[in-house]
Amino acid sequence: MSEVDTRDGDGSIQEARKQLREARETKEGLQSLLVNEAWSAYSTFLKDQIKIRRDQIELAPPTGIDGMVIQQFTRGEVAGLRLADEFIQQQTDELTSLIDGLEAVLKGEDEDDD
Repeated sequence: MSEVDTRDGDGSIQEARKQLREARETKEGLQSLLVNEAWSAYSTFLKDQIKIRRDQIELAPPTGIDGMVIQQFTRGEVAGLRLADEFIQQQTDELTSLIDGLEAVLKGEDEDDD
């Protein structure tokens, strides 16, 4: 999603309002996912998997080239699991920023019309 320049006239204002509506709907959907019991179970599962893999990395020093390759692979797994767990919240935070920006722009346009 991108910011909108509303100085080009009514078309841009309408586009900003459309983006605002879509951002609010998307954010609402993501927030409902975050409070869902299934998401909570999924998030717990991901955190458990992260802990298991981190313990493998931190508690067992690598032995030889194969051990180092396995350790690097496991670090990649941890990064992917962490991304999966944090993605929805990060998207929600970005949408909040977008919504705040669009609301400020539209409020400024409404005040200019007065």
